[in-house]
Amino acid sequence: MIYCKIKNLKEYAGIMKNLDVAIEYLEKNGTKNLSVGRNEVAGDDVYINVFEYETIFEDSGVFEAHNEYLDIHICLMGEEYIVVSDRDDLVPRGEFEKDKDCVLLDGDGVCYADINGENILVCFPSDAHMVKIAKNDISKVKKAVVKIRI
Repeated sequence: MIYCKIKNLKEYAGIMKNLDVAIEYLEKNGTKNLSVGRNEVAGDDVYINVFEYETIFEDSGVFEAHNEYLDIHICLMGEEYIVVSDRDDLVPRGEFEKDKDCVLLDGDGVCYADINGENILVCFPSDAHMVKIAKNDISKVKKAVVKIRI
């Protein structure tokens, strides 16, 4: 897990090729021209999904984890908490869905990341994450999730 200000993401260049592609894209293009849905960067290796939704309370959330991709979570409007826990400390709800690169999990959170216009969160496969969590009250969020193939 990497939790930092978006302006400092470039400090993590060199970890892996596709992460470098994503960092370079964000440095050059920013996030202002992203549209809701899938935004192409480098085919299936790097792309950006943009969502609009209302946050939920933590007791309604569920953890998710991925095998093939890491995620960079960036709030474009509003703010939310993302609750994080080590994947190995949680209980799967079912089988891993290969076509969605996702498994849902239950358990307790260990870390609460405040995601807003400045702070971002990078989740690796070992970082199970519960998204859309309201900070105080339910609010509207527009968020980009950069999907990066490992």
